[in-house]
Amino acid sequence: MNKAWQNFLASEGILPKEISANATSDSGQSLDSPDASCRLHPLTTYGLLKISGPEASSFLQAQFTNDVAQVTGSIGQLNAYCSPKGRVLALFSMVKHADAFYLIVPTEVLPAFHQRLKMFVLMAKVTLEDYSDQHACFGISGARAETALQTAELKIPAEHYHTEVNNHLLIQKLPAVRGEYRFEIIGPPDHLIPLWEKLSSTSIKSTETLWQRDTILTGIPTVTTDIVDTFIPQMLNLDLIDAVSFTKGCYPGQETVARTRHLGKLKRRTFLLQIDTAHAPAIGSKIEDDDENTLGQVINVSAHTPDSCVALAVLNLDAADAKSLQLADANKTPASLMTMPYDLPQ
Repeated sequence: MNKAWQNFLASEGILPKEISANATSDSGQSLDSPDASCRLHPLTTYGLLKISGPEASSFLQAQFTNDVAQVTGSIGQLNAYCSPKGRVLALFSMVKHADAFYLIVPTEVLPAFHQRLKMFVLMAKVTLEDYSDQHACFGISGARAETALQTAELKIPAEHYHTEVNNHLLIQKLPAVRGEYRFEIIGPPDHLIPLWEKLSSTSIKSTETLWQRDTILTGIPTVTTDIVDTFIPQMLNLDLIDAVSFTKGCYPGQETVARTRHLGKLKRRTFLLQIDTAHAPAIGSKIEDDDENTLGQVINVSAHTPDSCVALAVLNLDAADAKSLQLADANKTPASLMTMPYDLPQ
């Protein structure tokens, strides 16, 4: 993480891993209350990978699941990187600015992802840089988030994953949660910090946990080291959230991804769950039906209410027909399916 940004967050009383699901603002107002209609989130668990050079686009097109040719200075996308067996190694949002591509990647998977990509550069005219020390990012969410950005005289992207550049800052619009859009703001700290300070006058300083919870509620998984090289894109619903192109050329794992689509033999999908416990289960925790048949596992989880968690879990398709679901723990903690924000194939 950039030191200037880290020091600024420390001065604001916001440090990496200080996150609390029940945190409050300086005024004591609950961050999840109806009044918290504009929230600032320090995204300290994400890093930035910069790819530049005259052959950057063609190089990335041959590596990733989505159609990189569609990424422009105003249109970003969700994208993934797979192993030769078609299992997802990284999932990230991708933007472009001034002929360079920027990938917003969880910091825990970024080093291995970076090193693996470098193996395939060979003679290509491409430069890969971990840009996390030069740039940083924060999020803004809530019913008034868009208004707050407009009041700060910033141009707002029209569609999700679209981007706008404002005075060295790149703003990307993300899918909505409960009808409220979220925005990622990326740039050098000497421009990020003044904007954070300006927005703070009308916003609540929120937490990264709340941001992660809302990401889960959009049905978009986060690929952490716990689940790297475990699931093919369709098991993570990446084909349903526009992170896979079936019309572009080859990339690592493309044969497996295409065969799964055309033969229709997919047995697992990602489901949204509420789990009735205040203590978040570990990633990898098993989900079972009331007959104790294992249906799958938790892949992302966050606090939801004081008495429950929200989670994404990769489950057998027949989980949708189970009478009841539960954690495979000593307490048989109840779990229930929540409505996904997009349709799952029957």
